[in-house]
Amino acid sequence: MYQTIRYEKNGNIGIATINRPEALNALNSTVISELEQLISEVEKDAELGAFIITGEGRSFVAGADIGEQSIGGTDDCRCKRSALP
Repeated sequence: MYQTIRYEKNGNIGIATINRPEALNALNSTVISELEQLISEVEKDAELGAFIITGEGRSFVAGADIGEQSIGGTDDCRCKRSALP
């Protein structure tokens, strides 16, 4: 269902695992989009009592995926940065 997130439900506990250990679970546009989608779905689950977000491997989240960043040319500031003067 997701490329970068593994979701499992154990009783009334939902566990989302960001699964990009090769990139120390750095956030890219795919991870952010999938987290938004998952959280939207989880909010509708009346049986859920807790929701945990964790990371696969040795890092929870290293931060933004700088390999995906570009200089200028976009209005999406979640994963992009502006050019310096």
